[in-house]
Amino acid sequence: MIRILQLPNTISQENGRMSVIMSIYRHIDRTKIQFDFAVSESSGDTYLDEIEKLGGKVFVIPSGEVSYKSVVKMVNMLLEKREYSFIHYHAISIWGVALNVAHRHGVKIITHSHATYFSDGFMKSIRNRIFSLNIKLYSDKLAAVSPEAGRTLFGKQQYIYIPNVINYKKYTFSRNNREKIRRQYNIDDGDFVVGHVGRLSKQKNHQFLIRAFSLLHASAEKYKLMLVGSGPLEDDLRTLVSQLNIERSVIFVGAKQDVTAFYSAFDLFWLPSLYEGLPTVGLEAQANGLSIIASDRISPELAIENVIFSPIRHKSDLQRWCHITLERDWPRSTDVMRTIEHSRYNYQHVLDQWKSLYDMK
Repeated sequence: MIRILQLPNTISQENGRMSVIMSIYRHIDRTKIQFDFAVSESSGDTYLDEIEKLGGKVFVIPSGEVSYKSVVKMVNMLLEKREYSFIHYHAISIWGVALNVAHRHGVKIITHSHATYFSDGFMKSIRNRIFSLNIKLYSDKLAAVSPEAGRTLFGKQQYIYIPNVINYKKYTFSRNNREKIRRQYNIDDGDFVVGHVGRLSKQKNHQFLIRAFSLLHASAEKYKLMLVGSGPLEDDLRTLVSQLNIERSVIFVGAKQDVTAFYSAFDLFWLPSLYEGLPTVGLEAQANGLSIIASDRISPELAIENVIFSPIRHKSDLQRWCHITLERDWPRSTDVMRTIEHSRYNYQHVLDQWKSLYDMK
């Protein structure tokens, strides 16, 4: 059996890249390949218990102690005491400094790009660019969740395109879940729910989402907006909703350990992110049969079935999102699983790609 040291920065259940890693971890042959994780401390619900049940170890740096020095110290200690065949770095974070350490120890390095921007903050962007300088020097293999994510981090270097994958059947539409969630949040049968799942942060562009929804709501009171997730911008977003006088039609659900049931309560999914590698929530929504209106800054590789990409740059684009929503009917897809089975998102195909990263058949 070989062991892989995963460096995803966090094991939070709200983190998209971790949901993908865990989807692979649950289904990979763990008698042949085992994962350990070195991460910064995560708040909220994490995958710690599940990782340990699956046979993995988690090594954590407390949140107030994460630094260049502490990351180097931990990874150096792990590589001295434990035998790893690969370090699998999920870029971009401070954990990129571990590549230097792995190189000194002669451990093979896989760098996996998950994003199309270095950060949504200026100083963090500079920091992350610096942390990424060693990728081209030390990486033995490069992988990316989309062509855009590959070009962002690797430029013209060759990389393996491995799309994100989830347990699609888990997200299949459920009439019972739809009725349960809508009853819980006092949503009438005739209401049309625009849904979003994601952290309330700048990257997810909730301000655009809420302003566009206010125009949609002005056309008819049947429209409701359901936001599943928490984050640093929640107070600001609640204030914006109040200023737009749409409090009765916007539902802040908060963070949920399992968001599966909420997709069935939605009628349409909006995804206006400023940047994404390949958003797993977009895959989850499509697995539920939902159509999506997505930012044109998201990779077109997201589209399995009915995804419409629309700009988010100008004030007029707010009206565009409203018009797109109004001018169409949005029936759920009933054949999405067959489409997935014959697409690049086929679960076994992606699992085989991950195994090939570790030189396993």
